[in-house]
Amino acid sequence: MRTALLIFAVCLLGPVVACQSSGSSNTERGSSPAAADETAGVPEVPASDGDAGDPRPIGSQTGADPSSPPQPDDPPTEDPAAGTDDGEMGEIEIDGAYIEVEGLQMRDMACEFGEGADAFAMVEVVALVSDAKAALDACAPDGAAVRIAFDWRGDGAPRVVESSAPSSNACVEAAFHELGRPMQASCTAIVVIGDAEGAAKAADAMYPLEEEQAP
Repeated sequence: MRTALLIFAVCLLGPVVACQSSGSSNTERGSSPAAADETAGVPEVPASDGDAGDPRPIGSQTGADPSSPPQPDDPPTEDPAAGTDDGEMGEIEIDGAYIEVEGLQMRDMACEFGEGADAFAMVEVVALVSDAKAALDACAPDGAAVRIAFDWRGDGAPRVVESSAPSSNACVEAAFHELGRPMQASCTAIVVIGDAEGAAKAADAMYPLEEEQAP
């Protein structure tokens, strides 16, 4: 009798259990389309050789902002300080109030130099003239100041244009002539020759030096 009642109860409850089981299964199956809808709007980035498998957008992979316009390359810069080598310049003019080399003094000196001269060219001129110091001193033993013009770039002979001792002019010109044309220069200068004291007085009368110019 109990067995018959149990079988009868199972038969009555069977459809209910079956419905509950079927509903649970349908709920689980119904979640799959919803999840698919959530991911449907995200595009999949195709992988390239260097970034296979990287799901990030291409712009974020390189660190660049895809919305930024391309930036132009910086133009090459020029060095404003660039010039000729070894301090050389083109044709220049240099003035010197007082220059002394190897005991030979020149005042109020002005020179023009050809291409390739540098800032020390005038000192070189005085150094070259100092080779004739003994001959020049012999022209005016008591001391003299002689303004002379000489052109080592042309064919003109050296010539005295002003002198405190005119009798010495020809001797001074001859001494300069013996120098030849050792460099490309054209100058005028007061040459202080002979006795130091007498020459200084003559030079001061012709071209007095300022205090800061005096030796």
